[in-house]
Amino acid sequence: MRKSLIGVAALVLLGGCSAGADVATGEREIASFHEALNRGQLATIYDSADPTFRQSAKRDEFEQLLSAIQRKLGPFQSGKTQTWNDNVTTGGHYVTISYAASYSRGGAQENFVYRLVDGRARLAGYHVNSTALIVN
Repeated sequence: MRKSLIGVAALVLLGGCSAGADVATGEREIASFHEALNRGQLATIYDSADPTFRQSAKRDEFEQLLSAIQRKLGPFQSGKTQTWNDNVTTGGHYVTISYAASYSRGGAQENFVYRLVDGRARLAGYHVNSTALIVN
């Protein structure tokens, strides 16, 4: 029992050592997300998402959401990570990033969840909060 606890503790510590790299991987994916959004490559965003995301989010509804962001907020301008969480569970390895985004017609608070597999991040969740998205 003691050996297994030590093994689990070692895995937790090793996982924590890569948090900076995991967040950087997620931030690169956020940049790719916004580039694809600005280019209107909505299907590419959906198709490259994690299979669990595609099972829970319908393509047409997700593309409608992204289209509304484009139409109402305009092109993405800049953004900044506000908070992050790097989490390894029996269900997988996830990095969650809260992101303050500036678009040409308003700001948005975005929340990205990426599933990390073999050093690659795939979109597992996306949420957006924006007053401008509602009133524009």
